[in-house]
Amino acid sequence: MPIEGTWWSGDDRLAFDLHKPGGWSWTLAVPVPDTVRLVRRPAQRVAWLVHHEELPVAYVALLEHLRERGHEPRAPIVETYLNDPTVTEPQELVTRLAVAMDPAVGGGPD
Repeated sequence: MPIEGTWWSGDDRLAFDLHKPGGWSWTLAVPVPDTVRLVRRPAQRVAWLVHHEELPVAYVALLEHLRERGHEPRAPIVETYLNDPTVTEPQELVTRLAVAMDPAVGGGPD
């Protein structure tokens, strides 16, 4: 079952301003099991990648990329599974890794 998202800008649910993402609002309709845990995360700057390879290799690549640019992780890496591991062959799995990061130290490139 797909996830459905609804996006709008400001108080007008028929408006959507692509140039002002700070004013976007949204709702998501997500299929869930009987027990749900809601986690709210503050807005933050993140580095992320989508991969089709083994997780350890992707973790190392993401953290190296961050550190090469003068950043450090501020939270644990979050995995988002972009297809269903219960019905997808292991070699076909796609996962997004995202990690909150601090501002660049020493003015490194972003």
